[in-house]
Amino acid sequence: MLGCDQVFGLDGREELIPVDAAAATVTALDAPAALASSTTAMISASFEGGLPGASVMCTFSAMRGSFAGSEVVVQLDPAGAGTASAEYTAPSTVGDDVVRATVGASTLAKTIGVRMPVLLGHDTNLGGGAMPFNAGMLFGTRVVVAVPLSLRYLGLVSANVSADATIRIGVYTSAGALVAETGEVSLGGFRSVYPVTPPQVLQPGNHWIVAEAAGQVMVYGMSTTPGEAYLGNVSVPFADPMPTTLPAGSFPTLRYSLFLIGIAN
Repeated sequence: MLGCDQVFGLDGREELIPVDAAAATVTALDAPAALASSTTAMISASFEGGLPGASVMCTFSAMRGSFAGSEVVVQLDPAGAGTASAEYTAPSTVGDDVVRATVGASTLAKTIGVRMPVLLGHDTNLGGGAMPFNAGMLFGTRVVVAVPLSLRYLGLVSANVSADATIRIGVYTSAGALVAETGEVSLGGFRSVYPVTPPQVLQPGNHWIVAEAAGQVMVYGMSTTPGEAYLGNVSVPFADPMPTTLPAGSFPTLRYSLFLIGIAN
């Protein structure tokens, strides 16, 4: 005999329905194709074909990684469809991982390539002291991308900030074209890291990691030859997005504590 579950229908009345009738079919699994080791990402499953208004459980699992809150109960909409999400943590070792979403007898799997993260730039106190940058001043550090890189995070290392601790960080090509930016973010402390959403691919070559702040910010730097630094010649209104083309500037024999994190494609 087919088992039954006790549920409440869309009209609020209690109903008994067969368990298999309530289940839906997993039709899509939204997961990144690649992810840096030991990092997290939200993974979502979509399902349809279930009983409208029924509650179903979506179970997430992984061969090597892990999920926080792997069992998610969802009430299906009037069309018998629903979505569920859970936070996935990639394993600490590189290699492929397989994640799955299961609803009833329906399962959908996807492979995630777990890669070592690539850090370019400087994510520590460089030892040369903190340098002040006033509101709207663009300042940056040059990095060399050796292979196509999926940009995931941008960050900087600061000593202290004014009361207005809001910044933007972007990446420009050597020709001065904006590739990605964080938007307005709050400075989080000594080493601040911000996701780039959606990830953008950096092609091999020189790139500039460029930042600006709404108020004065103290960023670590040091002298170096040849220089790796950029300073914009004009102030940019912080209320505006970062310029789509990097303004003309000077290139002092310095480097600043700005960095990016990505994974090789």
